[in-house]
Amino acid sequence: MTQPSPAPVPAPGIAPALGAEELRRLLATAAAGARGFVVAIGAGRYLEASDTAALVIADEQRKFNGDRAVYLHLSPPLPHGGLAPHGPEPIPFEIALDGALRGIATAGAVGLALASLAAGPLAALPRLLVVHALAGHRPEAIAALAACLRPRHAFFWLHDHAVACGNPLLLRNDIAFCHAPPPASIACRICRHGPARPAHIARVRALFEAVRFHVVAPSAEALALFRQATDLPSEGLLVHPHLRLAPADTAPPPTCPDGKVRVAFVGPATVANGWPRFAALVARVAGDAAFVQVGGDAASHPLPGVAPLVAARAPNKPFAVVRALAEHRIDFLLALAIWPEPFPTAAFEARAAGADILTTGPGLPAMAEAIVLADDAALAEFFASGRAAAHAHARRAAAAPPPVLQHAGSTATIALGEAVAPITEAPDVHLLLRGARLDGTQTGGTQAGGTWRFTLPPAEPADARRMVRLRSRHLRGAWDRAAEGERRRLGIAVTALALDGTPVPPNDPRRAGGWHKPDADWQWTDGDAGLIVGTAQCLDIEIRPLGRYWRVPLLLAAP
Repeated sequence: MTQPSPAPVPAPGIAPALGAEELRRLLATAAAGARGFVVAIGAGRYLEASDTAALVIADEQRKFNGDRAVYLHLSPPLPHGGLAPHGPEPIPFEIALDGALRGIATAGAVGLALASLAAGPLAALPRLLVVHALAGHRPEAIAALAACLRPRHAFFWLHDHAVACGNPLLLRNDIAFCHAPPPASIACRICRHGPARPAHIARVRALFEAVRFHVVAPSAEALALFRQATDLPSEGLLVHPHLRLAPADTAPPPTCPDGKVRVAFVGPATVANGWPRFAALVARVAGDAAFVQVGGDAASHPLPGVAPLVAARAPNKPFAVVRALAEHRIDFLLALAIWPEPFPTAAFEARAAGADILTTGPGLPAMAEAIVLADDAALAEFFASGRAAAHAHARRAAAAPPPVLQHAGSTATIALGEAVAPITEAPDVHLLLRGARLDGTQTGGTQAGGTWRFTLPPAEPADARRMVRLRSRHLRGAWDRAAEGERRRLGIAVTALALDGTPVPPNDPRRAGGWHKPDADWQWTDGDAGLIVGTAQCLDIEIRPLGRYWRVPLLLAAP
């Protein structure tokens, strides 16, 4: 018996409301010719945010999309600090498909669309569920979606500590780290978040019992805290850092002249991020160092003695903070957060900019390789005594090149089975004709370049405007520090193209959409370029091997 589709919910702003059938058609169209299908659960519009989780999701989306997997992101339409209340009323999702906001649909409508697709167009594709956040979501709705999707693998990321408490930062009364005591402890009874904690944990446990997640922590410390604070069931536990530092392959930078030590505070001016501690330090040692606040809202939180530097990482500028720290020749980054951050993104950015990290006491994951001082008094003494200046001047004199920051830790880089080579030169060139994939034969060259020939099905005389999509893997240069200025999405570099032996040169109107401006001897596609083939029966494409593409390990693993 067919269930009626839930009525679409009103959409705020310009986002249209989507019913189950409309959403199903939208997803089916996106999945035509795809190699996989990913449903990701997040806390908001990741393409408009600058926090670590948002950047990881953006990187994850580009890698999955680059290997021709569909990426469906579901988030609450409005910001929400905790779990959405459990109840009979429909709960809405904001729908982002392959990085584009498409509308709003109820959880019921999304479930019906996914169930229909999983039994039909997506049946042969590897399907993945990825939970990046619980804020604003009903765990019960996530479990229901998992039942509809029937994923090959499900992953739960520890970007915060929301599995252990409704306060994802684990701050007792929002002012001090609580160390995740038992819910019945006195510590929980004196905390404003304590009374609601048992019910919160019970709802999270029900989700983990319904969905066998691979729990992924970006640091060993985050995983250890998960194991200490919970006894949730899982399919497996994995440490997978978001970033890594590779040895530099460039010449050492010029040495800086001696001068006042330059110190940066990166991120929002909040208690959790250590802003009051930073302000106190500035007041104590203002004459011994030059202080800078780096962030998207730096100018809106003025502090005497601190220069604001407006710079925020974003999907189109993933190295913005690295560049800002490097250009201002920062010597030290202050890591003063009072909660146990699962991953120290700013510390990695500082290292890549040639700065050292200063912190006090435990809490910063060991991978950050910080200079650890006993407390805030010891931190102030480090500057007042001249030790900070001596350390900074010695480092400047050494002129060692900083390491290279690489985005390497999202679900798209996880390999659960045998290790596979994640980088490939094979572009996976194919055509999409009327919703069906059409493969060709390579008549020369290597797997990365040469000539591909496609035999097109017979066409009627009325098909003079028949179009195919020329598809391939694609990449985005902006995520490679060496090619940071390259903003385009690049598919294949086409050096020649012919229909029934007749050339179709660059700027020919038959190259319709998805083609970049021609270079000297080739023209890049964006990985999904239109081509009007009309009644032609043979298409020849010559490709220059210029691209190196990400190959998602999870799409290669056997079910």
